[in-house]
Formats: sequence, C-alpha cells, structure tokens
Amino acid sequence: MKKMDSMNLVPFIDIMLVLLVIVLTSATFVNTSKVPIDIPKSQEEGRSNKEIDKKEVILSIDKNGKFFLGEELVSFSTLSARVASMDKKTHIILKGDRKSEFDAFVQVMQMLQKNKMDDVYILVQDSEK
Repeated sequence: MKKMDSMNLVPFIDIMLVLLVIVLTSATFVNTSKVPIDIPKSQEEGRSNKEIDKKEVILSIDKNGKFFLGEELVSFSTLSARVASMDKKTHIILKGDRKSEFDAFVQVMQMLQKNKMDDVYILVQDSEK
C-alpha cells in the first residue's frame, strides 16, 4: 500500500469552480433606483428584467404623486420636456407606487403617447405563488 504524503486538491478545486459557475449563472442582478417605491404585484408573467436592454430611462411615481427621472425629483413640465428630447427608441421603465394616485400614472402615459414613446415597460412585482 502506497503512503500519501499530501492531499490531492485538484478534484476539490474542480467541484468548487463548477459550483461557482452555477451560482453566477443563476444569480439575478437587478439595477434598482433608490426612490422608495412599493411596486404592485402582477398575476401574469411578462418580460423579465434580464430582457430589458441597458439603454433605458426609469420614470418613477412615488406614493405622494411626485415624479422622478432616474433618482432626480422633477416637476411634470420638466419631465415632459426631457422626454420630448429623448430618442424615440429609448426604453422607458415606469415604476409607480401602489398607493400613488392613478391620475399621475395617466398623466405620464398620455405624455409618453404624445411624444410617441412606444417602448414603455411598467414594472410590477411578481406575485407570491
């Protein structure tokens, strides 16, 4: 019988690398803003966050009906002017707090339609199953 002077670590390293690859491919990396928004839940499955391209603008409506462009608090007139100057192919991600007024949401949607911004996504939270 042969005496072992040291431990062979190659199989252990192989297993750890495979586990690392599995963890990294299954992890979800979500880019969220710092505006406190309580997103409503959806019953249907829509596009996932992974399918949305990086060329995007996030419009948020908080529970008090205030408008945010990215993380910057803006008035509705400023928001309209900035959206009008954007490229028509820009992805618009609309995040609305579940307690915000519906009127603010309708205002933003009408402004986006007026500016012919067709690539609009409404961000909702998946329902618990």
